[in-house]
Parts: sequence; C-alpha cells; structure tokens
Amino acid sequence: MAEDRHVHIYLGDIPPGTHVHIHATGMDETGNAADGALPASALSPAEAMLDRLKGYGHGASLQAIYDGLVELGYQPGPPAVRRPGKQPEPYLSWTDPVRGGPTVIRFDTTNLWFIRREDLDPLVGVPGGRTTLDDRRHNVHFAISDHNVSNILQAARIIKH
Repeated sequence: MAEDRHVHIYLGDIPPGTHVHIHATGMDETGNAADGALPASALSPAEAMLDRLKGYGHGASLQAIYDGLVELGYQPGPPAVRRPGKQPEPYLSWTDPVRGGPTVIRFDTTNLWFIRREDLDPLVGVPGGRTTLDDRRHNVHFAISDHNVSNILQAARIIKH
C-alpha cells in the first residue's frame, strides 16, 4: 500500500531565481528502485547521458544501439563540459579500445555518424547510411530509427577491430 511522505528541505539563503531540482526514485518493498529504475547516482556518466538523450525521443532505438555497441566492445563517453555550470552537449562518443585513438562513432538524439576517414570505404553500401565527403566533413551518417538499428550495428561490426 502506498503511503504519503512529506519532505521538508531547508535550502538556506539561496538567491531569488535559483532553480532547484529534486529527483526521487520510487523504491519497492525490498528497497530496490521501482520499475527497474536506477537512482541517478548509480549511473555512469555515459548512462546518464543516454537517459538524457532518450528523453528527447527514439528511446528504444538509442538503448538498442547503446547496448549493441557495448556488446561489440566499443566504449561510450559523454562530452566534456567546457564552461563551468553548463550541461554537456547532448551526444555520446564511442571509441574502440583495440584501435586506440580518437572517436570512432558519435550519436545524438536523431543521428549516428561513423567519423574516421579510414572507416568510410568499408561502410559504403551499408543500407540506411549516407556518406558525406567535403572539405569540412567526412562521415557515414545514419538516421536513428527503429528500422535502422540493425543497419547501424552491422556497420559497427564491419569496422570493429
């Protein structure tokens, strides 16, 4: 049976206009997070970014891509915050620890890019992908959608070392 709880928090002398956010995760009778939810403190920075991205849409597709890339051995990382007090930009970068070096894959809420120049030729012809080569950009781009998840993971397998 659900019970009412009252929480009184003294915030001290915070300046007018300050935004305060309080997040509460429901717990079941055993003390575990209800509905499989994890408290924010239990999430890695990459998982926290994934949750943020999923909030914008394409949640099931983003989760499937995330899980598939982790299973293949890629490592996710959120962007660094460059200005104090600012949230990180909403995307995840992926490295291949076997290859070393810079980012291999990047995705945001609606798009995924394979961004290393040496990966472009092997990915030509993967269904759902579009290659961009110009003076400023070079990548193979996929729109994130339910029907493109398998194509994205196929492409990730092709370039995995």
